[in-house]
Amino acid sequence: MIHCQDNVRDYLSKSGVALDVCEKVLHLLFGADSVAVSNCAAVFEDRRTAMLQCVRQCCPSIDNYISSHTLPKILITEQLQDSLEGTMAWSTQMDE
Repeated sequence: MIHCQDNVRDYLSKSGVALDVCEKVLHLLFGADSVAVSNCAAVFEDRRTAMLQCVRQCCPSIDNYISSHTLPKILITEQLQDSLEGTMAWSTQMDE
């Protein structure tokens, strides 16, 4: 996920996004209570909606990048992690 965060940071800085907006968007995407650490689909959707609202208000020029590049990568990563955790729990139970 760090690679994705670095890509977003690079894109925002190259797009001329103000530093405070950049940090806010990065926090909403990758912070402790962010889209990237949502523990279920409902929380993911709530956080995604709040983050996109902020992006559209603060810097609408990056909306397309976030919507079409970043969010799908976060979602796929979360789905893979959930799948791996389920597989690991299943294999641990089988070993017992």
